[in-house]
Amino acid sequence: MDTSIVKSKQSIEVKNPVWVIIGLLFMFGFGYIPAPAPMTSFGMTIMGIFIGIVILWTFCDMVWPSLLAIVLISLTTQFSMYDTIMGSVGNWVTSFVIMNLLMAYALTKSGFTRRVTLWFMSRPFANRGPWTFTISFMFAALAVGLVLDAMPLIAFFLSLCHEMFKELDCKKGDRYPIMLIIGVTFAINLAFGMTPISHPLVIIILGVAAEILGSQVSMFTYMLYAIPVGLVGFGVMIAIFKFIYKPDMSIFDGKDFQTLLKDEGQPMDFKEKLTVAIYMIVIAIWVLPGVAGVFAPGSFITSSLGSIHVTIPAFIATILMMIIHVNGEPLLDFNEGVSKAIPWNVIYLIAGAMLISTAFVHPEAGITSWTASVVSPVVSGLSGFMFLLIVSFTTIILTNFSQNVPIGLMMVSTAVPVALSTGVANPIAVGVLVAMTAQMAFCIPSSFATVAVIYGDEWCNPKEVLKYGLIYAIALSVIVPVLSIGLFPLVFG
Repeated sequence: MDTSIVKSKQSIEVKNPVWVIIGLLFMFGFGYIPAPAPMTSFGMTIMGIFIGIVILWTFCDMVWPSLLAIVLISLTTQFSMYDTIMGSVGNWVTSFVIMNLLMAYALTKSGFTRRVTLWFMSRPFANRGPWTFTISFMFAALAVGLVLDAMPLIAFFLSLCHEMFKELDCKKGDRYPIMLIIGVTFAINLAFGMTPISHPLVIIILGVAAEILGSQVSMFTYMLYAIPVGLVGFGVMIAIFKFIYKPDMSIFDGKDFQTLLKDEGQPMDFKEKLTVAIYMIVIAIWVLPGVAGVFAPGSFITSSLGSIHVTIPAFIATILMMIIHVNGEPLLDFNEGVSKAIPWNVIYLIAGAMLISTAFVHPEAGITSWTASVVSPVVSGLSGFMFLLIVSFTTIILTNFSQNVPIGLMMVSTAVPVALSTGVANPIAVGVLVAMTAQMAFCIPSSFATVAVIYGDEWCNPKEVLKYGLIYAIALSVIVPVLSIGLFPLVFG
């Protein structure tokens, strides 16, 4: 008997090696290219790291390129290791996103998300016919998506969709199930850009804009613009489905709308009420200073709550949810929440993104001055509308065929400095525009994680997602700047 040990052949592999090489060449080699004035060699180094990390984020991974960027920036003379840590993992945006995700997880775990959805769908206005039912279902996804993260929400609504399809006796390949899944996903993605609450990318982009401008946009001000635009965008989506897609609604014939979504009818328990109360108090503290600033600028609310940084209520709420136990269980199980609610690849992406944004606008880099000098002659003759149209169209189209995170960062890092230096548009408004339009990703899996989920759903059809996602993206790229021209003076002055 042969008792010799046969060693298996070991191999070392690198995922997407061509893109890794290209990304690393930019990150390590771009700084050696002579810098065009007024950019400096330090600026060329940062520009190379920025271009390289966008490539690596898009085609390879989110975590290790972020960590590499942190290391490379710490090696420059302008940033010490302390500076890089404080500007990345120690940045307030990173902590704020983590606390938001933990609070949202506690809210979902309490059962409140399902309760709100089923309550909404049981209202008389939602049961007047197939289209009112369908529109109400998609709107419920939009409404709940305003305050919750997209990924747990898409999983929840897809499970409801699958329940409905069985009750409707649908067959795989039918047009109605395909439309409903696409519509729910598009609604959630749209909601992701309508508020900064539990929505990491909006927070990141607004944070980058704040670094460039030296002032922050309040949550209320952002929502005062983004929610009306999102509601119009939702109406446009419904019109596309109703008049272009035209699904067969005869599957509803003889069906009782009240049985399509089964509501267990259980009353809210004390744990759920307490979780909801804490979450709503935090949202109120975030929003009230902005409301008071508009209607009562000198009020106590404006001066007191307005002086509290947005991270403080989130930290306190998370602490309370972990301290308070009901029937021996905490409102928020931290260990469970950390493992299930927090996408750590996104957290490290945020850390890298915030550090790069700080380096990007560093006075010694000269990047913003160089960008303004190159772009200013091009946009100087443009109207404010044309500039917004270009920014909107470019952001939406690129984010639909790339990845929303790097595209959002790239656009805010270039469009806001140009608006600031040329005066062609309000730079704060431009940052807000980018923050919203970067979420309008509907076409391919790499553009938004929710799109990747429905590409693999057995009831959906990827070709239809791409087709109607492109139609919707082009429509929004024109409609959003048109709405912005009317809203920006009202919201931003």
